[in-house]
Amino acid sequence: MRDDVRALQDRLLETELLCVPSGTRDTTEEVYPAVKSAYPDLCDDDYLCSEVCDGGTDQPEWMHATRRVQQQLKRKENSRVERRDGSWFYNFPALYLQPVSDEWIDRFARTVRSEVTEGWATVPEELEHELPTRIWGIEETDSPAHQSYIDRMCPGDLVLYYHDGDFIASGRVKRTIESDVIGDWLWNNPQSKWVYLVTEYDDWGPDIGEVWSLLGYGDRQIVTGFMRVSDIVTEELRREYGSIESAILWRPREVEKTSETVLEQLGTESPKRRSTVQDQVQRDQRLVEELKCLYDHRCQICETRLQQSSNKGYSEVHHLQPLGSPHDGPDVSENMIVLCPNHHADFDNGMVRIEPDSLQITHEYDTEISGHSLSVHSDHEVGEVYLQYHNSEIAR
Repeated sequence: MRDDVRALQDRLLETELLCVPSGTRDTTEEVYPAVKSAYPDLCDDDYLCSEVCDGGTDQPEWMHATRRVQQQLKRKENSRVERRDGSWFYNFPALYLQPVSDEWIDRFARTVRSEVTEGWATVPEELEHELPTRIWGIEETDSPAHQSYIDRMCPGDLVLYYHDGDFIASGRVKRTIESDVIGDWLWNNPQSKWVYLVTEYDDWGPDIGEVWSLLGYGDRQIVTGFMRVSDIVTEELRREYGSIESAILWRPREVEKTSETVLEQLGTESPKRRSTVQDQVQRDQRLVEELKCLYDHRCQICETRLQQSSNKGYSEVHHLQPLGSPHDGPDVSENMIVLCPNHHADFDNGMVRIEPDSLQITHEYDTEISGHSLSVHSDHEVGEVYLQYHNSEIAR
């Protein structure tokens, strides 16, 4: 294989064909233009498959390489590329929230706010053709939930970085690498072995209050650990706003600088008014709070009780048959269970099943939970019909 074709194949594999926009492609022919636009120097139309092997066609070899990559990604678990109903499907980006601690904020500035360049000594082999680039990582974890978030991270996914009470930046995953060597090289911390390259970096983050409102989260506006937003939530944002980027990363236009200050340019003495109509499913918040109190904020799956202050617990209520289209579940106690944030995310992502008759739990990746029974208070009945709906429609 010629060097340019091999380089193209490696880039497409590493980035999981990130150059191809999300959505359905009926044939691979629809993929080629995006590949050639992203890597024009590696797509030689005059180098044909027939020059590589006796049975080759008169099609350029770079197209053959693209097809090979697509087939390989189709077989990879948690890949951006899937085969659905005879067509190719390029998954829409997921949304991750990642806290940056006070201890790590200087390192974030060195390797994300600023690019890592070839000037750094002894560049690891995995990064030789990537520099300059922005790089961040995630430490090893004993939490099965957090590990599942890491395993599912793909090129194209969106990340919001949180520090000191608000989001400070955003970026997109370009490539994921498992390497304690890189973690040690960049941050003297081999435990940060789950490394990802960051593209489309923006040194600006949306207001956490607005994000929490969009995601339907509670009043406690804090990111305590690395997390993946539920696919159900991001799908609802895509349906309403067209994309999660349009929903989350909207920002006011910048005002052109003049001799006046920015504050002097903004505002008006006679503000106009406009009416807006927002169509949202209204939850019965009183019922939600009653259930949380009934269980004393203990998760019905793991019985963990979290605190949001010294004298106040924290839990979340999940609807087994989700509210709103296309599920249109009812807002009744029989359709609700009380969960910790991790198991709430697992339910949203279809990682948990509950047998309606026995209430036995089956967890996709946490063997310590599987086999236990759902904890149910004597004053709370969980509806079998809603458990069945969750098992058949969400946990498929």
